Formats: sequence, structure tokens, C-alpha cells
Amino acid sequence: MNPRTRKAFWWALGGALLVIILVTGPRGPRELDTLAGFLPGNPHRGGELFYDRGCGGCHAISGIGGKEAADLARPGSAPSDLEDIAGSMWNHAPEMWESMSTAGIEAPTLTPEDVSDLMAFLFAAGYLQEQGDPGRGRAVLTSKKCRSCHPLGDEKHGVGPDLARWSSRANPILWSAALWNHAPEMEEAMKAEGIAWPELSQGEVNDILAYLRTIGNVPRERAPLPGDPRHGRSLFRRDCQKCHRAEGQGGEIGPDLDAGAEVRTLSGLAASFWNHSPAMGERMNELKVERPTLSEAEMADLITYLFAIRYFERQGDVAVGARIYESRCGTCHGKGAKGKGEDAPDLRSYGAQVSAVFLASALWNHGPRMYEQAQEHGLEWPRFENHEMHDLIAYLRSLAD
Repeated sequence: MNPRTRKAFWWALGGALLVIILVTGPRGPRELDTLAGFLPGNPHRGGELFYDRGCGGCHAISGIGGKEAADLARPGSAPSDLEDIAGSMWNHAPEMWESMSTAGIEAPTLTPEDVSDLMAFLFAAGYLQEQGDPGRGRAVLTSKKCRSCHPLGDEKHGVGPDLARWSSRANPILWSAALWNHAPEMEEAMKAEGIAWPELSQGEVNDILAYLRTIGNVPRERAPLPGDPRHGRSLFRRDCQKCHRAEGQGGEIGPDLDAGAEVRTLSGLAASFWNHSPAMGERMNELKVERPTLSEAEMADLITYLFAIRYFERQGDVAVGARIYESRCGTCHGKGAKGKGEDAPDLRSYGAQVSAVFLASALWNHGPRMYEQAQEHGLEWPRFENHEMHDLIAYLRSLAD
């Protein structure tokens, strides 16, 4: 990739990168770090590794890179989380190794940190495709009566701010902060105009943001990330814990955040902030709780904390994971993951360390030998469908209990 193309790519990635969490760490006193497993790496470094280690020779990201293998950010292929990335890597590993062998390409050695950064990059690249439709977004603003109050650039009428000036904040994190902070005054203004509070779907938020990116001439702003999960935890305990439960602590008035999210994207979270704002405000008034105002950086910290406690992550099923293990892993690694010698280690000792990054790192560095052994014994390479990797990881983690 020539320097100009690479520079253009990084500008594009930087503008679209919504969540970067740099909170990985060893087991020990850094408690919150051990919880963080959704995006533990540095996607900028992962992008450099992707091209410097030769991945971009075969794979493209949004059309930039090789054409021999799949574009890892093509529309419709965005992974929902790192477990999905690990499952996809696992399924396609044999074909990848055989293609590299045929082409005379030696697989580079990758440390766990390298794999963590690469996976963070791939996840971020997938989010480049979480794009809406500008035409639909403009229609949503009309149908939801947003344009009754908000002008759009050239229009002079409206009691609300010109949304063309908000085009610089057209990403879900900055949008979440704006919606949260301004919702009470918007609610009052809408009541005065006799306008019912409209609900927004995840897709409609994406469409609105896509439209806002096409209007106005204010330079786009990046989300104020990486966020600080510890500060996010402090904010949560200060402003949210009275009603919501997280990490086993908190109230039971609002949804239990330990149970995970119904929608697992940032645009879905922005929609949820908007849709539930009137009800939350009413409940806060009843409890005589002051509604907090959050800066954009604080919203980033709070969302980073939600990622760290796996709020956005699907919860695996231990029982299902046990069956997946016995049918696809137990032949080599033994019943109950007790291991069978050096080539198939005891997996129980890893316990809580098992994650998508852990499995992807093991796959990359030890997978070729595992594949050879499987062929020698006439065993099929295990494949994982849908979200089975979540269940397998949940089972392997449970062995540490």
C-alpha cells in the first residue's frame, strides 16, 4: 500500500472508529482489566500489523488491500463481537494455511498482544459498515417531526438547534451524549407543540447519522476515545447505580446491566437512551434524583465501562458449550478438558483467561500443528456455527470455578 493510500485509509478509519478500549491486563489486582474482553487491543496498531505482516496482501478492508481473499469489512459481514471473529478465523484457518503454503508464504509469528490488536482492528473495521441510508435518514427526521423544531442548514425556521451544525457529531457516542443531555428540554418543547415523543429504532439512528454526515460544512469530530473504564465505573456508581445493577451491585428499578443488552451496537444504545428518556426522567423525579449531565468524554468513559463489563456481549450457555467441547474438542483435549500430553494441553488451568483473543492466539500459533495432527488421525477440523464460540468459551471459563 502506498503512503498516500494508507494515509487516506487511516483518516477514514479514524473518523469511523467508535470504540477503542485499551484495558487488557494480567489477572490480579487490576480487577476491571480482567473483566475487559470485548475490545482489549489497540486497533491502530492492529491495522499496521494487518498490512505490515502481509495480511493485506490477500485480504482487503473496505476495498483497500488484496483481492485473493474476502474483504473483511464488506457490507453485511460485520462481526457482532470478538467471539464471532474468533469463530470465523477458526472455520477458515485450514483453507488459509493451505493457500499460504501454495503461495510459499510463511505465516508470521504473532504474540497474544499482536492477536489482540489485530482482532480489535478487525472489529473496528467491521463497524465501518454499520452505515445507514442518508435518504431514509432525511425521511425519518420528517416523519418523526424532528424538522418541526430543527432547521437543516438553509432553513431558517425552528426553535431547536440547526442539525447541520450537529453534523460534526454524527457518530453514536457523541450523539448519545447530545440526546441524553438535551432530552428534557426537547420533551418540554414537544409537549408545548403537542408532539408525541417519537421512538427511534437502531436502524433509524444509523440512517439519521448517515444523513447528518452529508450536510453542513463543520469539520467532523472524532469520538473522545479511548475511554477510561474506571472513570466510567465511578460515573455509573454515582449516577446510575441507584436504579441499575452492574457487577452484582445496584438497584432493581431499571434493567439489570449484568444481564446484557437487548441491542448490542452503539447505535442501538443511542436509540435506547432516546426511547427511554421520558420514562427515566419521570422515575428520577419520583425518586428525587437529579438527572446528571454528561460531557462527551464522560459518555465515552461510561460506554467503555459497559463494554468492559460485557454489557454488549452475548452470554454463552455453559451446558451447550460442554456439548460442543465434547463433540469437537474432547477427542484431542480429553474428557472435561483434562488434556492428553504436550500436544493437547489441559485447558482447565486457563479458566477465566479463556477469551476470543486467547483462542485466536492459540489458533494462529499452534493451529498448523493441530491441523496436521487432525489429518494424521483422520479427524475433521472443528467448525463453529452462529454463536457457538460464545458457548464454548463460557464452558471453558466455567472449569475454573
